[in-house]
Amino acid sequence: YGTVGSGAYPAAIEREVRLSLVIRDDYGNDRMNSEDVPLSSLSGFSLSSLDHDGPVKFEYVRASGRVICEGTVSDGRGSGPFTVVLDPSFVSALEKIGYAAPRDDESFSLVTSDVTLDYARAVKDTGLTSSISDLIELQDHGVKSDYVRAVREEGFTNLSTPDICRLYDHGVKPDYLKAIKTADPKLSIEEVDRL
Repeated sequence: YGTVGSGAYPAAIEREVRLSLVIRDDYGNDRMNSEDVPLSSLSGFSLSSLDHDGPVKFEYVRASGRVICEGTVSDGRGSGPFTVVLDPSFVSALEKIGYAAPRDDESFSLVTSDVTLDYARAVKDTGLTSSISDLIELQDHGVKSDYVRAVREEGFTNLSTPDICRLYDHGVKPDYLKAIKTADPKLSIEEVDRL
């Protein structure tokens, strides 16, 4: 289920809309992605679509695929069901890089997190053994491949994706890791993170 609305943007920056997408898994748990997206990423949609109540259909286009939204507009907001469709050439290229084909439950996050082939390739080139879900987690935390590479170059080659994300989120710099390792090479990554 998704909603789209223009919000209260000043006319000068009215180039984005708030797109909220909610999916429910087999256990009744909801996952929501809500962000301001550029109008240019919504194929078949314009702000004038929100001016009149009635049916609406558009696509949210990303590097990995698209979200096809179809519903109705009422009082300046559109809502209705959506379908996520991965780009087959994107999936094929991921497999050529060395990733497994995305599972159905990963499609939504691949598209909404805007994982690109360049990013997938750059992460793979660091030597980190990663899966599609790892790529999504790294992207969602804003972890660049340069950070992954620098951490691994400091000798922390056995870290998992959650470990790397936690260090990044807590502002741990690679040179700090080097200094810690020099001071006490026996510290666990949890102890380093707490420091």
